[in-house]
Amino acid sequence: GNAVGLVLRDGARENRVQDNRIGGNVGAGIVVEGATTLRNDLHDNTFLENGGLGIDLGGDGVSPNDADDVDEGPHGLLNAPVIEAVVHDGDEATIRGRAGSLQRVAVYRVGADADAGGGIGVGGGGGAYLLPHASGHGPGAALLIFVRADVEGVFETRVRVAPGAVITAVAVDGGGNTSEFARNWVSDPPAVLGPGFRAVAWLGPESSVAEATESIGERLLAVFRFDAGRQGWSIFRPGVPVLSDLETLQPGDALWVLTSPGPELLWEQPSLSASEGGAGLLAGLNFVRWGGDPVLMGVGLGPIAPALESAFRWLPGERRYEAVFPVIPGLAPAPLQRGELLWLRVSGGVEWPQPRTFVLPAVDPEGEVDPEVGPEPAPTPDPATEDALTRRDERR
Repeated sequence: GNAVGLVLRDGARENRVQDNRIGGNVGAGIVVEGATTLRNDLHDNTFLENGGLGIDLGGDGVSPNDADDVDEGPHGLLNAPVIEAVVHDGDEATIRGRAGSLQRVAVYRVGADADAGGGIGVGGGGGAYLLPHASGHGPGAALLIFVRADVEGVFETRVRVAPGAVITAVAVDGGGNTSEFARNWVSDPPAVLGPGFRAVAWLGPESSVAEATESIGERLLAVFRFDAGRQGWSIFRPGVPVLSDLETLQPGDALWVLTSPGPELLWEQPSLSASEGGAGLLAGLNFVRWGGDPVLMGVGLGPIAPALESAFRWLPGERRYEAVFPVIPGLAPAPLQRGELLWLRVSGGVEWPQPRTFVLPAVDPEGEVDPEVGPEPAPTPDPATEDALTRRDERR
């Protein structure tokens, strides 16, 4: 590919760059250089698989926003918009954020092709992994909608986009200057339950299990959380406190939830903010949620590789586990998605960092593992649920 897709410099002004697919470049998609290079409208393009930013003002990577946005530089170093919330409702979402007063905001989905359903994974004719840029800003793969901020700089819009899609945006001021891409907003997948066992995460604040699960209603049979300290399950049985030893849920808890027969239902939860964080792992098995941005599996597991003995992800559509560490020769696992739940076996206590921006090199672990063999003890609660719970009640 080219070093850079397009360079605007030396006072280039009032150009409109639109309807282009800008990708496959070693560096940025579009670089804007020089304080006299102004008023170029760059928003209406598709940006995919560039080594640098989709739009780079100054050619020096992400330009930080400043309080009054009075910088001098290419496009006046226009502040990027800030996405503050993405609230999903089925296959639509309400997107809220801030930009400059009365600026236009182009909202994008980060991902594969413009007609893709959302999310990040294997896309494109060559089967390449299409991930958010390592900076956490873009790339904007599909323009979803154009909206104008109010006089206070607040914008809100509703778009059709799949749950779990990664969202970004650029701002365009009244003179036509275009900003760099906003910090991406990455959402967890919706907590869809039933019938039977489903692996989901709790995304609300610290809460009693009874309060957290109230919206599930009468179909809730049990909630399971794996306790890495004692290498066993804690359980909540609604209405049966004497048989329950799980009382409180923490933000990001990985759970197995059992519901009675019937159609699928959505467990409505508060939204967990997309902040930096991590997960403390203990020696042995751990059932944990990935709260970082989408990233190649080897990069996400890299910081704990010295202590990591095995890792498995649950494939809900196939009702089976996939071994992701050690890597099966010739079979690279799909990227690690925000909100994904994994079983990790580690040799000792270790903190698993889960940042929203990655600069780590990929890890290429060696070794083989049987993809049909999962960690022991079996990480899924007994599927013969009613019989198992009945037998447990009788033993007590």
